[in-house]
Amino acid sequence: MRPAAEQAGLKIKSWENIEENRLNILKQLPDSSDVLVFAYGSLMWNPLLKIKKQFNARLSGYERRFCLEMLLFRGSKSNPGVMMALDKGGFCDGVALQIDKKNVEYETKKLWAREYALGGYIPVISKLECKDTHRLFTCITFVINQQSSRYLPHLEQIQIANRIFQAKGELGSNLEYFEKTLQEIRSLNIRDLHMEAVNKELYFLKANKSTKT
Repeated sequence: MRPAAEQAGLKIKSWENIEENRLNILKQLPDSSDVLVFAYGSLMWNPLLKIKKQFNARLSGYERRFCLEMLLFRGSKSNPGVMMALDKGGFCDGVALQIDKKNVEYETKKLWAREYALGGYIPVISKLECKDTHRLFTCITFVINQQSSRYLPHLEQIQIANRIFQAKGELGSNLEYFEKTLQEIRSLNIRDLHMEAVNKELYFLKANKSTKT
């Protein structure tokens, strides 16, 4: 990943820095216990983690937003896309992923390499609410790093849709990333007004393209 990241102008954190951050976060959780990770984007449909179980959950204080520039994977430096992140706001409905205590060390190393290495997200300890029982649980989630040069807090919905519609990278299109996430949250009976508004703009972009071909 390093050569592609450097070509896109992205700096990858050192493994020492990643490990230090991971261990500092895990120290704030109870020893020898399962770990919950709040998933709100691609982690819902492509976690790449060994999950013990999962349940629908709500995280208060943050909202799902397309506010992180994507220069790699499903975008490029010349044709940047936009990724989801959690930004300050009301609440976000998603999924709690439970990692068995015996797998925490290995699985969280993978998670930090995926979410923290490029500096767009930072991990926080927060409380989530199980949607079925309304019980509160401590979890880890990755929120937007507002100090990142890739943080885009003021994009309009049409600007977001245009980026999603056009951007592609080595893992595929930004549009596929959006559609898979939307499909997943709808399958979980989650209503996200921001996602639906962007999807409406995408509908018009697709229709306009169809009329021209």
